[in-house]
Amino acid sequence: MIASAIAGGDDTYKAFEPFGLGYAGGKMGRYVAQLVYWWWRARDHISVG
Repeated sequence: MIASAIAGGDDTYKAFEPFGLGYAGGKMGRYVAQLVYWWWRARDHISVG
Protein backbone atom coordinates (compact mmCIF):
# COMPACT_ATOMS: atom_id res chain seq x y z
CA MET A 1 0.00 0.00 0.00
CA ILE A 2 2.73 2.44 0.92
CA ALA A 3 4.86 1.65 -2.13
CA SER A 4 1.93 2.03 -4.47
CA ALA A 5 0.99 5.33 -2.86
CA ILE A 6 4.51 6.66 -3.28
CA ALA A 7 4.84 5.33 -6.85
CA GLY A 8 1.37 6.59 -7.75
CA GLY A 9 2.17 10.07 -6.52
CA ASP A 10 -0.67 10.38 -4.00
CA ASP A 11 -0.38 11.15 -0.30
CA THR A 12 -1.86 7.92 1.08
CA TYR A 13 1.44 7.00 2.69
CA LYS A 14 1.21 10.09 4.91
CA ALA A 15 -1.50 8.32 6.91
CA PHE A 16 1.39 6.56 8.68
CA GLU A 17 3.09 9.79 9.84
CA PRO A 18 1.59 9.67 13.36
CA PHE A 19 3.57 6.49 14.02
CA GLY A 20 6.84 8.24 13.29
CA LEU A 21 9.98 6.87 11.76
CA GLY A 22 12.37 5.37 14.27
CA TYR A 23 16.07 5.97 14.21
CA ALA A 24 17.60 3.69 11.59
CA GLY A 25 21.23 4.19 12.59
CA GLY A 26 22.20 6.62 9.89
CA LYS A 27 25.32 5.90 7.87
CA MET A 28 27.02 3.97 10.68
CA GLY A 29 23.93 1.81 11.06
CA ARG A 30 24.37 0.57 7.50
CA TYR A 31 27.99 -0.34 8.14
CA VAL A 32 27.14 -2.16 11.35
CA ALA A 33 24.30 -4.03 9.63
CA GLN A 34 26.67 -5.10 6.84
CA LEU A 35 29.26 -6.28 9.35
CA VAL A 36 26.63 -8.30 11.19
CA TYR A 37 25.48 -9.83 7.91
CA TRP A 38 29.06 -10.80 7.02
CA TRP A 39 29.54 -12.26 10.52
CA TRP A 40 26.40 -14.40 10.16
CA ARG A 41 27.55 -15.66 6.74
CA ALA A 42 31.00 -16.51 8.07
CA ARG A 43 29.50 -18.29 11.07
CA ASP A 44 27.17 -20.29 8.82
CA HIS A 45 30.05 -21.17 6.52
CA ILE A 46 32.17 -22.37 9.46
CA SER A 47 29.35 -24.39 11.04
CA VAL A 48 28.45 -26.09 7.75
CA GLY A 49 32.09 -26.80 7.08
